[in-house]
Amino acid sequence: MLATIACIILSFFFPQGTLGEGELVTILTPYGLVDQFGVEVGQANSYFFYIPLTLALTVTFIALFNYAKRKAQMRWLQLTTLLLLISIVLQALYIYQTKSTFEALPFSVGLGFILPVIGIVGVILANRFIKKDEELVRSVDRIR
Repeated sequence: MLATIACIILSFFFPQGTLGEGELVTILTPYGLVDQFGVEVGQANSYFFYIPLTLALTVTFIALFNYAKRKAQMRWLQLTTLLLLISIVLQALYIYQTKSTFEALPFSVGLGFILPVIGIVGVILANRFIKKDEELVRSVDRIR
């Protein structure tokens, strides 16, 4: 879960991708479009996909501190997965919209788009190991 939290936090700071190549590079940051020198080229409305990311971060923290109740923790993590999927879809729409504006420029995906996907993998693994831990506790209870 800590890896998922780190991925979500880092996705607020890394760019979603780059448009162009060579001297004419426009970076698609979470807060707008900037050129390679950091000068703002255009304002893009990208805040709508940060709402599910912020909610996913909050829900993951709730799940992290809810370690005594494994069933509830697994439900919180399922909600985190859903929120991260919503965020990825909204990011893809944002990238598609921006890319359609600059059709002639080639696009490459950035780390800010990949980090929520890595976060989903972390949530799935955490859910799997929490489930295994719950099964182990139940089997020990049966032995007693």
